[in-house]
Amino acid sequence: MEDRGYTVDLAFTGTDGLSMHAADPYDVIASDYQLPDTTGLDICRTLLRNDPVLPIVMITASGNQKLLSEALSLGVSQYLELLPGIIETLVRQCEANWKNRETEKLRRLNEERFRDMVELSTDWYWELDKNLHYCALSTTMDEAAYSVSDYLGKSRLDVKPEGVDEELWQSHEDDLKAHRPFRNFVQPRPLKDGSVVWLSISGKPVFEDDGIFVGYRGTATDVTEFLRSAEILRRQHIIAEQAEKTAGFGHWVWDEVNDVSLHSSDGLARIRGMTVDEHQAALSTHGDIMAQVHPADRPHMEKAWSEKWKVKDQYMMEYRIIDQTGNVRWEREIGAPFDVSETGEVLTSVGVTFDVTQQKEDEQRLRASERRFANFADSSADWFWEMDEDLRFTFMSDRFFEITGVATEDLIGKTRQTSGLDLSDEMVRRNIEDVELHRPFTNFEHSRTRPDGSIVYMATSGIPYFDSDDTFRGYQGTGTDVTARKLYEAQLQEAKEEAEKENMAKSEFLASMSHELRTPLNAILGFAQMLQYDVRNPLSAVQNENVESILTGGHYLLELVTDILDLAKIEADEDQIVMENTNANVAVADCIELTAHLRVGLNVRIVNHFSTMLPVYIHSDAMRLKQVLINLISNAIKYNRDGGSVSLNGSETEDGYLRISVTDTGIGIPENKFDLIFQAFYRLSEDRMVARDGTGIGLTVTKLLVERMQGRIGFNSEHGTGSTFWVEFPLATHECIVSETETSRTESGLII
Repeated sequence: MEDRGYTVDLAFTGTDGLSMHAADPYDVIASDYQLPDTTGLDICRTLLRNDPVLPIVMITASGNQKLLSEALSLGVSQYLELLPGIIETLVRQCEANWKNRETEKLRRLNEERFRDMVELSTDWYWELDKNLHYCALSTTMDEAAYSVSDYLGKSRLDVKPEGVDEELWQSHEDDLKAHRPFRNFVQPRPLKDGSVVWLSISGKPVFEDDGIFVGYRGTATDVTEFLRSAEILRRQHIIAEQAEKTAGFGHWVWDEVNDVSLHSSDGLARIRGMTVDEHQAALSTHGDIMAQVHPADRPHMEKAWSEKWKVKDQYMMEYRIIDQTGNVRWEREIGAPFDVSETGEVLTSVGVTFDVTQQKEDEQRLRASERRFANFADSSADWFWEMDEDLRFTFMSDRFFEITGVATEDLIGKTRQTSGLDLSDEMVRRNIEDVELHRPFTNFEHSRTRPDGSIVYMATSGIPYFDSDDTFRGYQGTGTDVTARKLYEAQLQEAKEEAEKENMAKSEFLASMSHELRTPLNAILGFAQMLQYDVRNPLSAVQNENVESILTGGHYLLELVTDILDLAKIEADEDQIVMENTNANVAVADCIELTAHLRVGLNVRIVNHFSTMLPVYIHSDAMRLKQVLINLISNAIKYNRDGGSVSLNGSETEDGYLRISVTDTGIGIPENKFDLIFQAFYRLSEDRMVARDGTGIGLTVTKLLVERMQGRIGFNSEHGTGSTFWVEFPLATHECIVSETETSRTESGLII
């Protein structure tokens, strides 16, 4: 074996051999069965316990079948009895083991190299199997808030990201199905924290030697910052262009040494009615520009141009130009040195040119407007006034005298405090404070007594104005005579109060009629029932039918009277609301039992989901809560269909309320009737087969009661399918809401 290039070490005892292998492991072990200090089988047991695949050759000169079986059962590679075969066997075992170990070492080296590259790379690596399902993903995805387990086993075709263009995704799908390579497919990917990153994905199909497709390998790169930077640059460019376009200016760079243009922007060409290329070709030199300047402004322009760098600072000049269409336009040019030599010579300048034609025209219109203002001020229905920086009147149009009887010259030089206003009026004092603090004010209404003793009402508005250095210079404002409107508003208020008194009297009258109306009705119903159940004088069939009609009409009338009286009591603020912690589960169960008689003959099933809930306490009036729930359950039964159902559910809202929902499978409500549901006396259907009874007031009373208990009510419905009415009351455990509702009810006079 040494002749073949292998290293062979000899150990004379088993202990020495184990120590030598532990210090520097061998590729192949050859052990004699008989050793001075132990047996070869013990040596094999020790070695194979630490390395089960270690090649071991057992050598013996006088073995037997038992020894052979025991050695092979331990995992010994070869069991040899004849000495000549030892060398050849060891050589073969050593060569095979060396090749295997070299291969394994190379494989581990490649895996470690790839793993290091993956861990150091900012890209993500992925693999798809032949069915385009993810079979491998680098753990970098987990670090980016992705979960590898969310993708493994899923098809690439089934994880289409939201927001990707449909046409681009279809093209990507076609590439995958056709096993074509693809590069830089950009797609959004949401992260676990709710944000979104953009990935650039590239993939290459993998084939076996015989051309059979086995999957894809590829990478994914986070290009979010790149796209964000590109978008920022794009937006900044758009903003710059838009700013030039909106403000009517352009920028330029000028070679002062050669007196030629180095650059002009789109905006500069635009204000001169040219394209960039046309502008650069036609106005690239000093002479070109001077040729476009209005002849009357050329001397001034030449002088300003020659003296513009005497201060070595920025310059500004205004001049007129005659554009390509022959129109005269005004330009304002502002420039500054950009590149200056060591001797102080300006080599390059930069600047902006504004189109100030509109400004010049506005200035002319302003001067004309100022001339017209004096005429308008004298003829306007309003009056105009001004104050100086000391808050003294400096101008008051004549219209003020016509309205107030106070001559304008009597106000000039006075302040608001000395102008005759009623200083005891709180609103007047607040207005004076606004003026002293230089705050604008609008429609400040106040009264003034005329010299003849009559009172006029006026509304004034004022705006402070400042110099360019923010120095306060005074006020400018207007005044309007609002006497007619104030008198009209007073009449309206008086009429409103009278109407409210009449409405309150009506409500109080109805509320006081409770006993007077119910007593005769109960008597009618009682006598009718006595006739119906008189055993001694039984009624005939026709008489019984007539009495039944009396009872039906009487009960309906009693219900109508009860609902009207309830409504009147609430409107008259005579109902007492006693707020307390109420067990919602018990209240729902009681109301279901109290409405059981309505289901007789209607074949409507009640499903109470509250029965499976833990007890929930809400803050409400227990009696009024039941009245509300009975009304909602009754409507759900009455407006249901044969064989239908009514479900009651409870759920807590995010803001600390319990929502109680009553859902039916009835006729539903058309969307165009939604606004009428809570109106008094409105009935969804006049068909007595659809709604077997009801006054049309119940939901109105229900809404008022819920709101009186500081609750909320609403519904949703689909015509022909059913409706869900819900009410919400504050949870007793939500101390903040309970405290707020108690304060609100206490202030409104309710009992807590």
